[in-house]
Amino acid sequence: MLPAERRKFILERLAEQGRVTVAELSQNLGVSPMTIHRDLNALAGQGLLRKVRGGAMLPLDVGRAVSTCPVCAGRPSARTRMTLHLTDGSSWQACCPHCGLWALAVHCQQVVAAVVPDFLTGHVVNASRATFLVGPDISLCCTPTVLAFEHRRDAERFQKGFGGEITSFEEATALLQTLMAPGTRKTHACASHESPVEAETNAADRRRRA
Repeated sequence: MLPAERRKFILERLAEQGRVTVAELSQNLGVSPMTIHRDLNALAGQGLLRKVRGGAMLPLDVGRAVSTCPVCAGRPSARTRMTLHLTDGSSWQACCPHCGLWALAVHCQQVVAAVVPDFLTGHVVNASRATFLVGPDISLCCTPTVLAFEHRRDAERFQKGFGGEITSFEEATALLQTLMAPGTRKTHACASHESPVEAETNAADRRRRA
């Protein structure tokens, strides 16, 4: 197995479990512990994980806003941001699940793993295993609002107070694409696959033609 393939496996397992051990990875990948240490060092150097005794964990800054959203240029927040780990070793930090799911759908071939914090507890979970609440009556970031929960029961309790539709990862992605399809109400550039700069340029062109 090539180093890139091993590191993709490590990131996927880390996104699922939050922590990995050298012994487990060595056994699963059929390589020596020294090889796993080299892989972990490389990934830690890219800021994709944090080495700890006997293995690795998600980086300490996984809950902090450290960049602007690649979709709408908004500022990611600790309660809502969604992180996409890419095949080239870099990562994108979307401001919220709305933008994160949209970016994941558009650039799925480039994404190795995606993690998102539980809206209530802040605990980081694998996005593919989270429960999403789409369209609750609460404005935090982009519209329609999309919130992530580790447990469905928490999403159901939140839904009772704020409404919205409870979905799985796949359902949320499909629903968001439907809601943001051409002809529906759009609130930022990701609705038409435009970057913020492209959206501003195109809007100016439309005003000139009007």
